[in-house]
Amino acid sequence: MENFRSHSIYRHGKQKNAFSATNFKNGDSTNASNHKDLVQTKKAILNKNYINETKILKVGERDIHNEIIKRIFAVAEGFAIYEIDSQKNNLLKVYTDDKNKEVKIRFDKIRTEYNKVRSLLYKTDNDHDIKSVIAAILANALSGNVRKARKEFKLLQEDINTEFINKFVNKLFFLFTNITICLTCIAFSVYIYLYNPLFSTHTSIRNLIFMLTCASIGGAFSLSYKLNNIKIAKGTKPIMYIFYGAERTFISIAAGFILFLAIKADFVFAFADNNIVKDDPNKISDMFKLFFLATLAGFSETFIPDLLVSLEKRK
Repeated sequence: MENFRSHSIYRHGKQKNAFSATNFKNGDSTNASNHKDLVQTKKAILNKNYINETKILKVGERDIHNEIIKRIFAVAEGFAIYEIDSQKNNLLKVYTDDKNKEVKIRFDKIRTEYNKVRSLLYKTDNDHDIKSVIAAILANALSGNVRKARKEFKLLQEDINTEFINKFVNKLFFLFTNITICLTCIAFSVYIYLYNPLFSTHTSIRNLIFMLTCASIGGAFSLSYKLNNIKIAKGTKPIMYIFYGAERTFISIAAGFILFLAIKADFVFAFADNNIVKDDPNKISDMFKLFFLATLAGFSETFIPDLLVSLEKRK
């Protein structure tokens, strides 16, 4: 730190002259109180010069690597820990003053553990809380407590990996429940089509079941497609995601049911006339259109809501 301060004094000649003029003016008669005030003033000016020289301590400005600073976690004389505005996973950055040898040595000692934890940020979806913890541990290490920081980094690695596994398991429960209900609907539809003659005379009910099955297929496909974007809350038990998966499937089935009612009421899709439910060979393509629309209703979260809004405006 002494090299850095001396550099600042000689670099800014006006401040050096100000201190010298004060010392010569007071001479040997300077008392302890005046000397203490002088030292405090000197430190304040040096700290101000330090902030101006680093140029990385303001959110929205660019650092020495031309990256835009998004958030600052810790700042001290000799180092700064901040986050950049980037699409990359490793958003945390560390600035260390080249003239501060102690900070450089401490950072070299903790660098391996820090990089290991930083490489796991993708598992946390760049969670701001995790980054704050990493910055706090690193700041503690750069301030002198390297041994304790190493232990804390190892514990944090274990916590991140454990939480990542828990999230993956919860997503599997979420998806498994959805697919299980979907497969059950498919099996029931195949049974009705092949082995149950009762529904051959009740074509409306049969087609309703088929449309609900298609809606569940659409919901299962939507969930599989968007699985990586699903946010899993920390500490949530897997059984909760069984209910979440079932809820998402039943919403898809409900969308298929609403679509069926709208078609039967002649509110939408004019091709859906009564010949469809009578197994007219000439209308078989229209029936598959209905099944496709039911699949779309189960897949899209906005298809049925937008349909209902348009019907409301029409009336």
